[in-house]
Amino acid sequence: MALNVEMAEKLIKAAWYENLDPPPDKFVVVMDVDRADPTEVLEPMRTQLSGRVREVSADVLYAYAQAHLEAWYFADADNLRACLGRALGHVDTSKPDEIDNPKLSTAEPARRARLHRTSICGNR
Repeated sequence: MALNVEMAEKLIKAAWYENLDPPPDKFVVVMDVDRADPTEVLEPMRTQLSGRVREVSADVLYAYAQAHLEAWYFADADNLRACLGRALGHVDTSKPDEIDNPKLSTAEPARRARLHRTSICGNR
């Protein structure tokens, strides 16, 4: 599922109103542009989201992955391996941006570890 304005708004507001002490000083919206023009992908998000989160005084920053967002998981291979509890297979993690199909490369070790979503790793 791709990140849309409504989902980004809900995530930011949920974190903002969580009453964390101290509150977040920034939020970073990371989008996978899949080789598209980053301006065309990010501009609608920037334009629409800013009006929806006016009451949030933290900065909202925008970043993008040009090729494959999933390849970022492999940039931290040690923690990914620890989270999955097994080897990552035949993936050269020294150059994550050059992995041909990171979605497939991420899914296979997760499937073998009986995890359905890599986001589970962030909840440890």
